[in-house]
Amino acid sequence: MNVMEKLRALFQGANIPEETRHAFDGAGSPAETIKRLYAVRARNEIEMREYEDQLLAIDKTAAEDEARLKSQDLSAIAQTTVLRRIERLRKQQTMLGEQITVINDNINLTEDLIGRVKTIESTRLSGLTEAQIDGLDEQRDDAVAAWRRTQMAGAEAARPALDKERQEEAARLADLKRQILGSSPAPERAAGPKPELE
Repeated sequence: MNVMEKLRALFQGANIPEETRHAFDGAGSPAETIKRLYAVRARNEIEMREYEDQLLAIDKTAAEDEARLKSQDLSAIAQTTVLRRIERLRKQQTMLGEQITVINDNINLTEDLIGRVKTIESTRLSGLTEAQIDGLDEQRDDAVAAWRRTQMAGAEAARPALDKERQEEAARLADLKRQILGSSPAPERAAGPKPELE
């Protein structure tokens, strides 16, 4: 099996991301494959930094809203509005966190593939036998298999929950309020005097 055939088998793995798999398509040499993998890694790093910036911005907004709630200077209506916004922000934080985890895993896998391609090419140039090269491949296969098991377990645990019914919203917001204010929050400030009925 020549070098490009080895690489083709490597990139046909079931759990190789589509974008990473395409790095091999049309590549005429290990060097070209590595160049394309570097480009994939660079795109993933840019995308991850964008998500991280969004996550930090959301975290800042959520902290400001929590501080407003803790100030105990909000009417009941204002408290509900702020709690709903905090709930939405926390959902966004969870989703962004999951996306960042996936991209980070892809970056790590790309790094591993770059290492594998370099190993295959360098061992070929060093004059090692096919058996010796296969032995090195098996060591890396074990590392990739471990990564795949971790990724599959994480994907299973990260499945989004179904949206709750509206009648459960009050319970969720009350629980969120207890988390932020503690078990014994101060009494709510009245929204305003009730109009007298004639």
